[in-house]
Amino acid sequence: MAEKREQFSLIAHDWGAFMSLSYAAAHPARIARLALFDVGLLKDISFKQGIVIAFYQLWFAFAFLLSCIPLLGTFLGDLFLALFFYSPINRLFGPCPYERKTGAGAAAKEGCRVSSRMCYLYFRMWLSFILRDGAAAPRFPSVPTKFLYGSKKRIMFHDERFLNKLANTKGCSSVAFDHGHWLQLNDTEGVLRELAAFGI
Repeated sequence: MAEKREQFSLIAHDWGAFMSLSYAAAHPARIARLALFDVGLLKDISFKQGIVIAFYQLWFAFAFLLSCIPLLGTFLGDLFLALFFYSPINRLFGPCPYERKTGAGAAAKEGCRVSSRMCYLYFRMWLSFILRDGAAAPRFPSVPTKFLYGSKKRIMFHDERFLNKLANTKGCSSVAFDHGHWLQLNDTEGVLRELAAFGI
């Protein structure tokens, strides 16, 4: 007799949201509610989105590759990654140029080390894209889902088709915040209110 497992609510941001979509598709019976922050499904990609996404993600993927070089790899990878965040590159070409007090800079101030080794997922996703192995293709969730996203970004990490499907699916919805990628830091109370209204 199979063991009955309790359901749980899953809350995820950024890459966590991307992976949670895949998990929910593979194990829908385990998920009671799914809350995604700022990263949803993105299939209808505009030219601008494609350029910005390819630029920063390939930059991060290359930072990871540099970190794999023996002896000096970690130093070179971290230096290359820092160049993105602490130079005009992010402001000119990054997806979230309007945030100054969150992200890598804020993490560093809190004593958290942001390493190029953390960029493995960017490398893995682009490798999957090149090899077309299907690993980088999450599906629309079949569980109650709430999508919270920041509207003050150069590009969105979702498309209108995703928002429309949420709006027309029972138990699903989306909420836009007047912030950037790190909405849970910029409006913690607002995010908590939305989660509570969702039953989390």
